[in-house]
Amino acid sequence: MSHASRRRHLWDQHRFDIGGADQITVTARGDEEADLSWRKMEMIHGNTLPPSSIHHVDESSVTYRMESSIHGLEELYVESSESMAQLIQANTSSGTETVWAHLQALELSCLELYMEGQEQLGNDRHLLLIPCLRLHLDASDLVLKDPNLLGKFRIKLLCRMVSSAYKLLDLQRSFLGKDHFDVARTCLDLAQAIEEVLGRAPKQLTQLELEGGIKKTFEAWSALEHACRKDYERIQAMYPHDAEQYISSRK
Repeated sequence: MSHASRRRHLWDQHRFDIGGADQITVTARGDEEADLSWRKMEMIHGNTLPPSSIHHVDESSVTYRMESSIHGLEELYVESSESMAQLIQANTSSGTETVWAHLQALELSCLELYMEGQEQLGNDRHLLLIPCLRLHLDASDLVLKDPNLLGKFRIKLLCRMVSSAYKLLDLQRSFLGKDHFDVARTCLDLAQAIEEVLGRAPKQLTQLELEGGIKKTFEAWSALEHACRKDYERIQAMYPHDAEQYISSRK
């Protein structure tokens, strides 16, 4: 959620105003360094907070348009996943080609929105890029279930997933912290995608252009896959998995 949307919602729900661009001073002093990093993820075009108000919505702002586009793709994702589930439950092939085609188009649309968002926001670490990448991974997961997906197209899709998950993991760790459950989910997505590509077409991974200084070797990618899986297990262990059972036993 952008700064403008959060400001408006907090005012509507709690009558609390977090302030606009002219009321917030961003400084980096000692323990404020983490807050500065987080605040920068709200900035557009360098070091500027977008205009905001507690009274009205600026539908022409880039953050509003991005949030609207994300919401639209999320609705398409829900509709497509429900259609796929109905076809699988009905055990019929009628209409499956259309559903898979829609899912493939959705996957590419999510990736296009991410790239367009980077340009429009002028900030490749903006927090609104997080749902774009998360939605791309979710749509990709559905496309992978297509039984007629050819091997070479599956590998290309998996490589796109590796790229998205790698970028998403970096953004989530900065915005949510290293112990958040969403970080664990992305760690698992990245580990599973790397594992399959390493097993099917390892040379494809060495051709990926990713920031962060990853060496283009089988060993480096294998080490990253192992590290992500261990981090997933570490975070998972921090959260209770029997909460419902515990609550029921206390009644």
